[in-house]
Amino acid sequence: MAIDVVDETNFQKEIVEKDGLAMIIFSAVWCGPCKQLSKVVESMMPDLETKITIRKVMVDDSPKLSNDFGVRSIPTTIFMH
Repeated sequence: MAIDVVDETNFQKEIVEKDGLAMIIFSAVWCGPCKQLSKVVESMMPDLETKITIRKVMVDDSPKLSNDFGVRSIPTTIFMH
């Protein structure tokens, strides 16, 4: 099961306007550690997806979001409530 990607156009709807806890993973397609983290999170998704919203932000495609959250290295995982 793949992690859905959000960007500046749908971040508000997919994360901010939803109730509950959200896990946001800042990542990039070229990042080896990001791929490893994604595999681990994807393996846990069947247990987690009913309890938490899990989304990925691709830093190359969404530099404003990365800057807004102060992302300096990837992968970076942020939890929001």
